[in-house]
Amino acid sequence: MKETLFDIDKNYIGNITFGDLSQRLVEGRGRILIKLKNGEQKFISKVFYVLNMKNNILSLGQFLEKGFEVQMEDKNLKIFDESGAAIV
Repeated sequence: MKETLFDIDKNYIGNITFGDLSQRLVEGRGRILIKLKNGEQKFISKVFYVLNMKNNILSLGQFLEKGFEVQMEDKNLKIFDESGAAIV
């Protein structure tokens, strides 16, 4: 949702491709604020704004590209920031 993005760069235009090979237009890029498990807040940058998305989604691949660590075990997902702090 656009209201959850901060510092939107509306000049950033592109496309994203989903697993089913469908594509959507990216109409901007910004930052979202997330709340960490310890109560702190942190920004995730370079988040795309895609018009008419029914849900907000985050790409695990993009987390990895940005230096986060992703662990999946026993149906649990854990994401750690670059300092090792658990965020999800």
